[in-house]
Amino acid sequence: MAKKTSALFSEFAGKEFPRGITCYHSTKNLNEPLLTLSDQVDQHVAIVLWNTILRFMGDMPEPRHTFLDTSSLEQVTAGEKANLFTSNSWMSTFDKLRFVVGLGINRPHLRDEIYCQLCKQVTNNPSKTSLLKGWVLISLCIGCFMPSTKVEQIVIEVMKCGPDDCASYCDQKMTRTKRNGTRKQPPNTLELQAAQQLVFPVVLVELNDGREVHIEVDSSTTARELCIDAADEMGTDHNAGYGIQIGMMGKHINLGSGSEKLMDAIWVCEQSARELGYEKDDIPWKIYYRKEVYNPLEEFLIDISWTDFAYNFVVNGIRSRVTKLKRRFNSTEKLADEKYSPVQQRKGSNTSSTSRPSLASFSSMGSSNDFGLPSRTNSGVSDICNVEFALENNNSPQNNETTLKRICETYKDSSKDVHTLEEYSKRNFTPGNSSKDKWRKNGQPACIWSHQTEPLNEPLLVRLRDNHELSSLSVEIFSAILVYMQKCTNNRSSKYYKVELTDKIFRPAVQHEALKDELYCQLMKQLTNNVDTNSYQQGWELMFLCTSLFSCSEDLLKEVMLFCVTWSKYEKMGMNCLTYLRKTVQSGPRHYPPHFVEFAAAT
Repeated sequence: MAKKTSALFSEFAGKEFPRGITCYHSTKNLNEPLLTLSDQVDQHVAIVLWNTILRFMGDMPEPRHTFLDTSSLEQVTAGEKANLFTSNSWMSTFDKLRFVVGLGINRPHLRDEIYCQLCKQVTNNPSKTSLLKGWVLISLCIGCFMPSTKVEQIVIEVMKCGPDDCASYCDQKMTRTKRNGTRKQPPNTLELQAAQQLVFPVVLVELNDGREVHIEVDSSTTARELCIDAADEMGTDHNAGYGIQIGMMGKHINLGSGSEKLMDAIWVCEQSARELGYEKDDIPWKIYYRKEVYNPLEEFLIDISWTDFAYNFVVNGIRSRVTKLKRRFNSTEKLADEKYSPVQQRKGSNTSSTSRPSLASFSSMGSSNDFGLPSRTNSGVSDICNVEFALENNNSPQNNETTLKRICETYKDSSKDVHTLEEYSKRNFTPGNSSKDKWRKNGQPACIWSHQTEPLNEPLLVRLRDNHELSSLSVEIFSAILVYMQKCTNNRSSKYYKVELTDKIFRPAVQHEALKDELYCQLMKQLTNNVDTNSYQQGWELMFLCTSLFSCSEDLLKEVMLFCVTWSKYEKMGMNCLTYLRKTVQSGPRHYPPHFVEFAAAT
């Protein structure tokens, strides 16, 4: 029984409820809704809703034509919360629950009616079993949708008058629902089982390396929040490009890392499984934490220890059939050869007796190119694999020093190789669209993908050439970039001039989606082979502002990431741009050009 009656709810019932209906628990039929509903259909639905709630709580017997075993619902003692819904009545009880909560999700104008009926039934309820079921139903509703502002305060006051554990549980769920918004599906079995014991569900998540961890979630947990928790379990903050997948019977639902609700996806899996004849206790869904946008070069350059992680990620992905190969290979030793064999050549006879791990359990494996990594970076990844293996297995101090020297020399040579738009330009740029002068001042031929000091006559991207408006805007953007990179400095007097130019550079791309790729291409072009130090610095400043405003198409995104990563070896702004680009991809584009206060961060 509730500790006391909410004075606010009693006053509200006296004003809003029909005459003769109080705010206290009742087992009588309802002839009209508690609140005023103008639609006649809604009035009938509200009466059906009342009967459903009473039957769910055990306050009204089931109709005679129903095969529900109602006696089992009354055989619950105060300490047996786990047996609140017995197996005999589970489906019928679940249908009632789905009807009540689903009504609130799909008919927002009935949410206040639902909460008023529930608050009435938990106020001065003499039955402990009925009271507990009422609070379970309130907690499930709060986890899926919120009442109006007026009724929300009533619900809060009723919660304060209820049992302490129920009030605390519902209050936490209300806070989460207000933050993450309304659900799209009713509660699933996992939520129902957790709500019976007034606890939060715990799900098993398989990580990239094959480990399985238990993570506590709630009704409002989003894919983004679960990604953050999974990254914490892995002990890393590298969570860009990761996503949540739910697998069931060989198929996967991709939730990504956005605002999709985890419990909604589980409910969809349960419904699909029931249609195939599965019972409630053996539905075979499983949650995976996977990297959806995977760029090995990016991670290797940040942290060499990611070599083993990437290896385990690919192998476990193939074993679970989450990762698909473009080609199949008969040799199960191919991956071992690529990762471990080159070490034999580096270390000579010192490693002749070293045995590589067995891969007999893997039926097929693809090369690094099968996962979208450009061939020009294969040697870099191979070197990093060799470095890791050498450092782990070389026990001689003298050999360690020699190996480290070779490593430094290798990376010193490889740092000269940076990514450019040379290959991309062959497929997407307008032929012959470079500087008016076919030769540079140093005697080298001009390139369409390389820095130039002359204005463009037409867009870089061939797909914009036939659109007169976008073509003109592209040329104007490039002219503004030339002025910005040639005449602007980091002096305080240049800030307002920079704002004027950046407005000309970024505003067209903000307004026209097709110009975003063009702008990124122009900036990367002007940063390639740029020998003017001041112009080079101003170009990276523009790239930094661009990555914080919007992303680009998937086709070009790979080029931009490789560009920023490879240049970050000797330009710290490269990694800063990559960091902001990740955030922009996750949060979406902005709607206005940068403010002048942002130039402080860019410089």
